[in-house]
Amino acid sequence: MNKVSVQYIENINYLLVSYEFFTHHLLKNPSLTLKIGSWTKEIPVKHSYEIDNMTLGIPTDLLPFYLPEALTYEIRVDKDTLHLGPIIGILNSSKSSKTLTRRKKNVLRTRLQNYTSINGVVFIFSLEDLDFEEKLVKGQYYAPNDEDEWIEATLPFPDSIYNRIRLPQQMSKKISNEIGDTLFNSNHFDKYKLWKVSSEDPIAHQYVPDSISYTETNDFFSIINKYPQVYIKPIRGMQGKGIIVARKNKDTIIFQTSNGQKTECQSTQDIVYYLETHLKDKFGYILQQGIDSLYKDQKVDFRFYFQKNAEMKWICQGVVGRIAKKDSVVTNYKHLKTLLSGNKAIRRLFKVDKKEANTILDSTIEKCKVVCELIDEKVGHYGDIAIDVILDRHKQPFILEINNRIYGTKSLKRLKKKKIYRQIRTTPLAYAKALAGF
Repeated sequence: MNKVSVQYIENINYLLVSYEFFTHHLLKNPSLTLKIGSWTKEIPVKHSYEIDNMTLGIPTDLLPFYLPEALTYEIRVDKDTLHLGPIIGILNSSKSSKTLTRRKKNVLRTRLQNYTSINGVVFIFSLEDLDFEEKLVKGQYYAPNDEDEWIEATLPFPDSIYNRIRLPQQMSKKISNEIGDTLFNSNHFDKYKLWKVSSEDPIAHQYVPDSISYTETNDFFSIINKYPQVYIKPIRGMQGKGIIVARKNKDTIIFQTSNGQKTECQSTQDIVYYLETHLKDKFGYILQQGIDSLYKDQKVDFRFYFQKNAEMKWICQGVVGRIAKKDSVVTNYKHLKTLLSGNKAIRRLFKVDKKEANTILDSTIEKCKVVCELIDEKVGHYGDIAIDVILDRHKQPFILEINNRIYGTKSLKRLKKKKIYRQIRTTPLAYAKALAGF
């Protein structure tokens, strides 16, 4: 892949390239199609011995947007089309904001640690910044050598977009109609959608707990009659908030919230009252079969970090084992007692050696990949997710949740997994570049 810079030249109406560039790419026609992001235009091309081999001369009045001269670009020539880029957008808000806090800049900087292998324009923007009529977007692009680092500019619709917000499906389709299938993490999906899609698949249904949507109190009775323990989860809940566990205890049901509050209900009337007074989330709840996975009376689960790489393949970047505080019903960060690497957690949980622990991990990773490919097929386009998994006493995995928009990485920092953290932060842009065709 050739790297080039761009130079604006006055008083020309053609693309100016070096003689070496012209002959190397076997340019035979007097004109070509220049493609930058989603913008294309046919333009005459001429060569000269005066211009540097790694420079493209562009007429000053050609582009309806700004293409920074200070950046390095890559080119790809496909027949009579010259692709210049990549142009990568990060959709990070719904509302337009021109102010980047120092904290936000620091967070964004972690995604661009490998920028020298990406090149081109990487910019952030909001939904309000999109102009569908002109096919332009107002954003802030990354300028590694500039004091401000992020500079406002009008840019073309990008080659690919890394979505970081809860994007309405209609808007996702509208954007994809403009740029193609290069918008990833396109549609946010909830816990019930994951279960419904997986439960209808002849293979994936084995890897998710039995679940039902809660619409009335009879739904609870139907599932608690099947299992000794049931998790009640807000469909759009995050970080363990709002989770309630219901356990059978002889002739009673004990409810326990994520805050540790316990309530024992002895009669059907008591149970109905508890459900009606506690299940208030407007987006609803999912009732999920409880899977036993305990270490010394402490809940244990695992987080698997899955991303698509530059080869556009699903890979597991790392695994963290999470052991909750005693009597906690959730394993989110503030309720943790112990954090371990995936291998160490499996060794401690099942009392197996390192080799067998790796075998269990590898088997779980392959099963998670089945579900990754399924959501790509049935739900949307994804490239960056975190999968929460519990292993039962037979070492079989059950996927509890897929975090498909935002997930935390504090666990990796606490474990000092710097390499994995860097890979997780930078790989989405490598995938975005591959989607862009570079």
